[in-house]
Parts: sequence; C-alpha cells; structure tokens
Amino acid sequence: MIGRFAIVLLPALVGLVAPSTAWALHDIAGRVEIASGNFVPPGTLARVALIITNHGPDTAPIVLAGTGYLTTLGHRTIELFPTDETPPCVVQYTDFSVPPPGISGLVASIKPFQELGPGESVTCIVGLITYPEAPATIFQEFGFGSIIDDSNLDNNTVIVPIHTRVAAVTVPSLSMLALLALASGLASFGFLALGKGEPK
Repeated sequence: MIGRFAIVLLPALVGLVAPSTAWALHDIAGRVEIASGNFVPPGTLARVALIITNHGPDTAPIVLAGTGYLTTLGHRTIELFPTDETPPCVVQYTDFSVPPPGISGLVASIKPFQELGPGESVTCIVGLITYPEAPATIFQEFGFGSIIDDSNLDNNTVIVPIHTRVAAVTVPSLSMLALLALASGLASFGFLALGKGEPK
C-alpha cells in the first residue's frame, strides 16, 4: 500500500474551466463530520457532512470536495452517494481502472456550485456505507478547494478514520494518490493541486 499523499482534484470532474478573472488570495479549509461518530458497520448508512470554509482574505470561486475508492468486489471499502439531503449540492463520479486488470474505482466530486466570501462556509450532505471486505479501520482521505489555486495548502486535506468493526487491527486504504493519478488520464483539463504531501 502507498502511504499518505496530497489529494488532487481534477477541474474536469467539476465540469468547469477556471475563469479568466484574476482572483485574489483565498484559503479554503475542509471538515468532515460523520453523524454515527465514525463507526460505520457494513451495510449501515452513515450521514456525512462535508463542510467547506473560506478563511479569506478574499472571495473564493466555485468550491468543491472530493474523494475516491475502489468498487470491484473483494476490494471495496466505502461507497459515497447523494441522499435526499444532498441538494443543492451535486455528487458526480469519474471511473477508472487500476492494475491488475479488472479492478476499478470511482473518484467522487461533491460540488455546491457557489462562491464563498471571506468567513463563509457551505455544507454538503452525502451518504456513506462500508463493505464486509473493508478493513477494521479505513483511513479515507477527502480533499477540499476551489477551481483556482489556494493560498494555503496545509488545510485542504482531511484523513477520516472510519471504523467498520469494534476492535481489530487497522489497515490503511488504497492510496488516493494512486487512484487520482490513474483517474487523471480521464481529465481533459490540467490538475488543480490542493496539497503537497509526499507519497511513500
């Protein structure tokens, strides 16, 4: 398994092209809150709040959150999807394959489709389930940012421990760097880097 990394969100997944207007400095930060207290047994639906905040000093253009996971039977950990509480936010997916052949996954992009002024926050609600083949603890990484470069990359990534069983040995999930690097082949636009962590 590859270790911790900096998450990269693809503008192509957002369905947007960065505007030509020159935006001033903004600092996007993210927070993830799971209503069940991070304990999500397989088959249980968890309510997840993705909170995006702009610490300023200026307005941030369209903001988003993102994560990824494998979807092939035997390799699944989580699944994230919209619920009745998700609107006006939207969840969109880009699928990809990883070696060996036959293993695939999804990169999920969660978008509120709005700007954020200094000090403003927006919350997107999504659903999350885990699978029986998942490890006892999944270290799921979420990325937050906007379609324009962030002035502070230290708070754009959140690693959330999701516990699927009461007590067992913890195992890290597949590196999101590997997932998103492979998904990048699907992108028709350049990367928007939201972190600078070094993969192991």
